[in-house]
This record gives sequence, C-alpha cells and structure tokens, in this order.
Amino acid sequence: MRKLKLQGIVLTLGLCTAYCYALNENGIAFSSGIPASEQNKEISSMDMGYDHTMWEIGDDLAYVGFNVRAGQLSLDDESTLRLGTGLFLTKEIGKLTFSIPAGLLWLEQSEFGSNELHTKDYGGHVQFFLGAEVGYEMTRNWQFFYRFEHMSNGNRYELNPALNSHNLGFRVMF
Repeated sequence: MRKLKLQGIVLTLGLCTAYCYALNENGIAFSSGIPASEQNKEISSMDMGYDHTMWEIGDDLAYVGFNVRAGQLSLDDESTLRLGTGLFLTKEIGKLTFSIPAGLLWLEQSEFGSNELHTKDYGGHVQFFLGAEVGYEMTRNWQFFYRFEHMSNGNRYELNPALNSHNLGFRVMF
C-alpha cells in the first residue's frame, strides 16, 4: 500500500513537470541522505522534489522559489512517507549554485521501534526543515548537489530529537 502511495505522488509530480516544461525555471531533484551524527537506529532518506523559481531579486542578485517534495524516511526495518513544501533562496556564481531551502514536512509516522529496546520518536507528524545547499552545474540542464539539512518539530511537541543529515543528489532543470 505504501509503495502505491509513493508511486501516485511520483506520477503526480511527473504530470506537473510535463505541464510546466515550457517555463524553463523548473527542476526535478532526486536526493539520498544519511544522518550527520550517530543515531540509535539506522536512518536514511530518499526524496524527489519539484522546484520552481518565481522571482528574481535585483539584476541576477538572487532567486526565490518554492518546492514540493515526496519521499521516504527509513529507520531500521521501518519506513514512512514524508511530504513537504517550502521556499528557497538561490544565488548562482558561474557553475556553482548556493541555496537555502526552508519549509514544512509531514511524516506519516513519527514514532519508530516502539516495541524495541531503541526507539526514535520525532514528537509528531509536522516537522520543519532548514538547509544549506551547494550545487555544481554539469550541463545547462544537469546539476549535482550536496545539502546539509536540519529537520525538527520546532519544540511543538513534548519530544524534539531533530535530525541533521548529509544529502547528495542531482537535479534536472528545464
């Protein structure tokens, strides 16, 4: 059932991408992440996102845009769907791109390993993210990137363990 949900989200993002193709201010990003510090569970993430640049600040000073993403957060043998949306600020310098993405994430499941010795509880379904990303434009339409990302619930719940992660990915721009 979970695979069907994820496939539906991927298909929806794909259709949105096809519709927006002519705008040339879009990107589809695929990334994979691991924790930046030791955790009590084996954690990894996989995400697919759609980025759209909306505004230019100054004459090529920076760009502001929005993104949506869908992915999976895995902890040991459990995994959950995570959906997100947010804004990003981007500055391009030659072939390098520097971005600061920030926004909201929703986790389908927020507690893992409740019947085990080691548990991980993110406190609740609603999480915030803030990141720092550097990308390298391989061609006009292909970019590889590294993103450091902080995910936490912003003390909205009793527990707030947060997750800092290293993410590698690529982006197809059109």
